[in-house]
Amino acid sequence: SSIATGRPVAMDDVLDDASDPRTRAARQAGLHGGFAFPVLVGRDVAAVLELYSGRAGAIDPGLLDVVRQVGTQLGRVIERERARVALERHAAEIQALSLRDELTGLNNRRGFLTLAAQQLKHIDRAGGRALLFFADLNGMKLINDTFGHDVGDEALRALARALEATFRDADVLARLGGDEFVVLAHSAGTDTVEALTARLQANVARHNATTGERPFRLSVSCGAALYDGRQPRALDALLAEADARMYEQKRVRRSARTSGQVSSVPTEETGARMPPSARGAAGEGTGLLPGSRR
Repeated sequence: SSIATGRPVAMDDVLDDASDPRTRAARQAGLHGGFAFPVLVGRDVAAVLELYSGRAGAIDPGLLDVVRQVGTQLGRVIERERARVALERHAAEIQALSLRDELTGLNNRRGFLTLAAQQLKHIDRAGGRALLFFADLNGMKLINDTFGHDVGDEALRALARALEATFRDADVLARLGGDEFVVLAHSAGTDTVEALTARLQANVARHNATTGERPFRLSVSCGAALYDGRQPRALDALLAEADARMYEQKRVRRSARTSGQVSSVPTEETGARMPPSARGAAGEGTGLLPGSRR
């Protein structure tokens, strides 16, 4: 009843109530007098403490007062602990949000730099290797300008899903900002740059094969840099190398198209090609579907 009412309950002799489940244990222990008092957090009963005596009869009023004070103090301790746990949970949620890209659900720049630095320390200690991958969504500006930012956001999310399908859960995936993505992938020896690039492009092509009503095709340029834990170097240098290789790939492709070395316009890296007549509508390597309109 103390749980239900939030009030203390006293019994002169617990053996008088045969229905009480404690009666048998009390008899075996030689107990008689009993007192239960609630531990209150605000108006809620957080717990009930029970005290027993070997003598029957009314509980000393002085003892009752002490017990009530103990219950009050315990309630305050519980209240402070609950507040501490709630605060820590809230702080963890805020930290998670500060490390996540809201649009794609991947890590953001801060999250990547934090997690990648931790991973590289582990790789250094083990003398292992890793690959840092840069991926850029081609034609992002044209998609935004032609169809609006909602469609552009959809393209970014689609590339994020393709990256998740390509790399392992243990790898660190992030959207650095805009149309730039980065991955720090642990190298198991068989994961070469070529193998990972081919896997990513296969996932991109798989997405494009099920484009449906979407007015764009995913189109990705990639660059990668190898990290050797036996010869550590700064993360900034690794990022700069991968970024430079990605833009070199873009430059080579643009140069090839300008010089006429390609007879049709590819959506970057996917293997899908559009006839020259579609160039005016889609642009060179933009990722737009032929004939797409605003």
